Amino acid sequence: MKDFLFGLMAKVSGQSYSPSWESKIFSIFNAGLFLLILLVIFVIYFYRYFWQDKENRRLGIVSVIILFTIIIGKFVLFKIKTGYIPDRLLFYALPSPKIVNPIWFILAVGIFYLFIIWREKLQNLTVKKFLVTLCLIFFVFASSVAGIREGAKSIMDPMTRTYWEYTGNIPLIVNTHDFLRDYEVLRPQLALHSTVHPPGYSLLVYYFHKLFNVSFLGISLLIILTSGFSIFPLYFLLKNFFEERRVRNILQLYIFIPSIVLMSGTSLAAFFTTIVWSAITLLYIGWRKSWFLSALGGLTAGIALFSNFLFLLLAPVFLSIFIYVWLKNDTQKRARSVFNLAVSFLSFVLFFVFLWRWSGYSIIENFIVSRGANQEIVISNWQSVWVYFIFIIMNLLSFGISLGVANGLIIFKDKNNFFIKNKPELWLGFAYVLFLLSVGVFQGELERLWMFVVPFFLFPLGKSLEKISERKFSLILSLLFLQIIFIQVLFYTYW
Repeated sequence: MKDFLFGLMAKVSGQSYSPSWESKIFSIFNAGLFLLILLVIFVIYFYRYFWQDKENRRLGIVSVIILFTIIIGKFVLFKIKTGYIPDRLLFYALPSPKIVNPIWFILAVGIFYLFIIWREKLQNLTVKKFLVTLCLIFFVFASSVAGIREGAKSIMDPMTRTYWEYTGNIPLIVNTHDFLRDYEVLRPQLALHSTVHPPGYSLLVYYFHKLFNVSFLGISLLIILTSGFSIFPLYFLLKNFFEERRVRNILQLYIFIPSIVLMSGTSLAAFFTTIVWSAITLLYIGWRKSWFLSALGGLTAGIALFSNFLFLLLAPVFLSIFIYVWLKNDTQKRARSVFNLAVSFLSFVLFFVFLWRWSGYSIIENFIVSRGANQEIVISNWQSVWVYFIFIIMNLLSFGISLGVANGLIIFKDKNNFFIKNKPELWLGFAYVLFLLSVGVFQGELERLWMFVVPFFLFPLGKSLEKISERKFSLILSLLFLQIIFIQVLFYTYW
């Protein structure tokens, strides 16, 4: 048996036997065994509850076939060729089956099982209890998934890479004022990813470390928790477009979207997603009826930009939202919307003026220098027409898979229902993805980079839920869960 496994490892990796493989056999065997058990349980569950319905049967079979085709394709790609582009094709991960401690696998499966059987009770909770409970479910589930491979070590793994990650800047921060004042002076000492971003992420992990007295594991868990907080602004935004029960279903779908679960424990893009959608929600509601929420939204937008320059690429979205609000309002309310827009812009600008006057930090100088650093580190999409279109295909595949195979099939099936003239929320996500693809600044890794784009697709998915029964909805959730577990066990998602 051991010889067979060594032979299989050699074929997959393309490497000859190494003594270190002895320690890997157990974790690979665990991975295969527990995935097989899960697959058998899923087949029995699928046959018992969904097989009789033709649509459910088709959705389940097609989703599983696509998922396993993707998994096999990723292993084959890794066997054929490695490198910058091959590593990022389909999705950004390395084939590496592993379960060191099965308790984390069992915990993730158990949480999902309890969620499915208690889902109706969850639906009937008060709004406050529903949102808090859903946030806690997400936190425990995402944490357990992150720990499937090597337990706590897997959860904190990204934060331990201090040469690359923002945790490497914690020793450089004596206090906020001095760090901001000296940000450009400290640039040669900063963790590599910090050199192309503003200081927001670095300060966030510093505050986590300082306020809660936590190290790498605690910081990772707090990042997962902040990702779960995105449920709150999304609820209040979705309430403007869907009735209560559908909003609750949409949010249940959201906490099992693969990229949201798999990347929340490994990337500060999770925090960025929460802050971006807090800004969108506050500004949408504020521009309609409240100068105070507009001011708060402008401040939140400032914090988002202070965290990641990708926020600048949301300018067309905010313009579209304001035009939508302005057109929806009657003539008398339009003047108020313009006033609220001015208030939000003023609070946005004043946030950076305050930082500049207080510490000397300039977001404009930071952007110019970071842009130059980014051009030195990241290869250009514009090298040739071939490279440009390769990246477009790669980005589409990566984002589509990370959104969830089952979700993709639902969206594709109902594609003609989304492009309704007076329902821009249904097609805004598609238009925005085309915009992001066309600007040519992304080279894969969209599982984490485009986490903030995922909520745009909650609107078309919410529209599709009109025609989906509760049983079919449970199937969709189960298929997303299956995808999450298989990818986490079989691949090292090293962001």
